[in-house]
Amino acid sequence: MKKRNNLKGLLVCGMVLVFIMIGNSESLAKKDYPNKEIEIVVTFSAGGMADVTFRTINDELAKVLGVAVVVVNKSGASGTIGAHYVSQSNPDGYTIGGTSNSTLVIAPLILKKLAYKPSDLLPIARIVSTPQMLCVRKDARWKTLEEYISEAKKNPGKLTCGSVGVGSTVHFTIEMLKIEAGVDIQHVPFKGGGEGNAALLGGHIDLVATSFNPTRPLIVSGDMRALVASKRYPRVAFTNWVACFGPKGIKESVVDKIANALEKAVKAPSVVEKLEKAGSQIDFVAKEKFAQIIKEDSKRYGEVVKKAKIVVK
Repeated sequence: MKKRNNLKGLLVCGMVLVFIMIGNSESLAKKDYPNKEIEIVVTFSAGGMADVTFRTINDELAKVLGVAVVVVNKSGASGTIGAHYVSQSNPDGYTIGGTSNSTLVIAPLILKKLAYKPSDLLPIARIVSTPQMLCVRKDARWKTLEEYISEAKKNPGKLTCGSVGVGSTVHFTIEMLKIEAGVDIQHVPFKGGGEGNAALLGGHIDLVATSFNPTRPLIVSGDMRALVASKRYPRVAFTNWVACFGPKGIKESVVDKIANALEKAVKAPSVVEKLEKAGSQIDFVAKEKFAQIIKEDSKRYGEVVKKAKIVVK
């Protein structure tokens, strides 16, 4: 009888230990975010502005969050392939996106079909911005933007301006300039910034609309120069930005942690130095304020879509 009671006692103790172990494992599983690797899906190819930005802040971001952060590229269709992937991901904060205004603002305006709804994406934070420029060859006859515009008015449809493609932010810069200045400039789309710069240097186009980052070496070497505008064109968007987003449904507390970590990472002195050297400016805005920026930009770009009749088939 005594042995039987001892056996029962051991069984009870064993069951208590099992429950304790289960409770501990559940508490570990419920550890505050983050507790595992985070994937940042950049919606453009390697080497672009968004990719360079997130790879530059990657180590510092991992240090702030205390977990590994991996950057992967899923490019194509103005960044919408990567955006669709993120929109379908578990809204737990472990898969987030890195992109630009091309994806979050312009794509929904010019693409007839999207595999997702813009509302499926949750704006988290704008991180950096970089100015756009209108550049000419070093021996071009125009010294200012006004001189180029003046000649364009005298010769409608004769002067050309290249961009990285229809629907790109720099394409919108060209269209906005045409509307604001009242000129007829022939837009020449290319597949990338390198092609456009090469066409300009080869004398195939008169002007190229580009971001500072990929053009910086040619500006520094003196092969290209930016046309300075003495007159302000307030509605012309001379800025690209890079931002972070996630799938709809991420908890607000998790969004806060991601946004705070991004701000700390991008403002770290070593990161600031690298990004500014690459031509980017720290331009951090998070959550509701960033969502408002997207809304305002969408309205402005939408007006240009209608006036310029921009359509991507």
